Amino acid sequence: MSAAGPKGTEPEAGTQRPDAASAEHVRGSSLLLAGRVFAFCIGFLTQVVLVRALSKGEFGAFAFALSAVALLQAFALFEMPSVVARFLPIYRERGETAKLFGAIRVAFAVTCLGGVACAAAAIAAVTLAGLRPIDDPEALRLLAVMALLIPLQAIEALFTSLFAAFGSARAIVLRQSVLLPTLRLLVVLGMLGAGAQVTTLALGYLAVAAVGVVVSAAMFVALLRERGLSGAWRATPPERPLREMFGFALPLLGSTLVWALMESSAGLFLGYFHGAEAVAAFRAVMPLGQVILLVSGTFATLYMPIAARLHARGDQAGLEAFYWRSALWMAALAFPPFLLMCGFAGPVTVGLFGPDYAGSAPFLALLSCAFFIQTASGFNGLTLKVLGKLRHVLLIDLSAALANLLLNLLLVPRWGALGAAIATAATMILHNLLKQVALWKVAGIAPVPPAHRWLHALLFVAPPLLALHVLVPGGIWVAAPLGAATLLLLAWMGRDALRLDDTFPELRRWAVTRALTARRRAA
Repeated sequence: MSAAGPKGTEPEAGTQRPDAASAEHVRGSSLLLAGRVFAFCIGFLTQVVLVRALSKGEFGAFAFALSAVALLQAFALFEMPSVVARFLPIYRERGETAKLFGAIRVAFAVTCLGGVACAAAAIAAVTLAGLRPIDDPEALRLLAVMALLIPLQAIEALFTSLFAAFGSARAIVLRQSVLLPTLRLLVVLGMLGAGAQVTTLALGYLAVAAVGVVVSAAMFVALLRERGLSGAWRATPPERPLREMFGFALPLLGSTLVWALMESSAGLFLGYFHGAEAVAAFRAVMPLGQVILLVSGTFATLYMPIAARLHARGDQAGLEAFYWRSALWMAALAFPPFLLMCGFAGPVTVGLFGPDYAGSAPFLALLSCAFFIQTASGFNGLTLKVLGKLRHVLLIDLSAALANLLLNLLLVPRWGALGAAIATAATMILHNLLKQVALWKVAGIAPVPPAHRWLHALLFVAPPLLALHVLVPGGIWVAAPLGAATLLLLAWMGRDALRLDDTFPELRRWAVTRALTARRRAA
């Protein structure tokens, strides 16, 4: 009898070792990260154009509408991307084709229905019911128009998880990182050049999202054909695993709540208590802080499918090693942008957005600290989900959501955008700490291994960085090369734990990179 795992989960011939799984994850995620960096640059250029072209009130109204859309979109998804990322790799591993196709159909049905329902509710609330979450009439008009983004963007998010579950990093990069951000930038430049109003810009965003859905659908059909599944899709009667899918999704709605609140609640509270300009002051720097989350957001795409395969094989040791290797890579890659956004928040903010936004620099520094702690700790929440510790995940998420609401209610009315930044950062740090303790106490994944502790000590350098721009003159021109040098130093110091030479064997070809990546002891 095989000792590989439970019945029906025996690995195929040539099953990857944990190190190989880590290498696959890092290599695939590196491709995605390159795409995400490109997408961020294009998206951030779009943001800069909007901030400088629109008045502060207009941009605040636009940002308020986007915050509301993001909050409702999270509920429209009903955790279907997480469900797809967990179950599709398991069904493929077991050869359960009927469940595979049934789960895809269910995910699309739930996402489409949820998206349409949330969009209709938002439009009816502000046009028919007279709901006024903000006094700015422009913001309310934009919300009524941009609510139509909810189903479109929800379907896009589901396609991303589907491509990840089938191991197609290339499709994600082309669609999500190149096509859509470029189209959005061209629409913004064209409309602003033609003197379009902010409502017309919202219609342009809708058109780009609709094009993205059509392109994603065509690419998914091509992917099924490439994997030899298009014929089976038509011939196999689907088996809809409703109990498995909704049994997994329902407890995770707490995750949806807490992340939607951390993404959107600050903007909504600011709009209610202080108006559109306070929203603009806070939301303008949010994408800068989220540069740090590019790393974790990219690595997350492929993490859950690979972790689900390891769990399906009963490989707890492999899953633990995979978790810490991923965390180590993310800490190393996220530190240079953290250094830039936290230590040089003032020069970066003024240099990009102008002196009108100088007061937003402390918000960027605070958010950067929280984003880095979140990234460097690894995928503690995703790992708990993969292991089925859903009750603990739900309790943690609801606790963090409650903390976020209370902190916003206490701090935003009095302190405005600064209170929103403190509330968001504190909630994120608390949420991450609770997940890390649960991963140790409940899931049995040990605290940081000795080989990794030196790098995770970077978590404690955040407070001194808050004053770095005062001590080091030169602003962004010093920060950028300092960040690049830091990344090279971290790569050299962590070459044993990161296994750079195994993950990227191409680096052995050149003397400089071979010296940088060669380990000090035998593998």
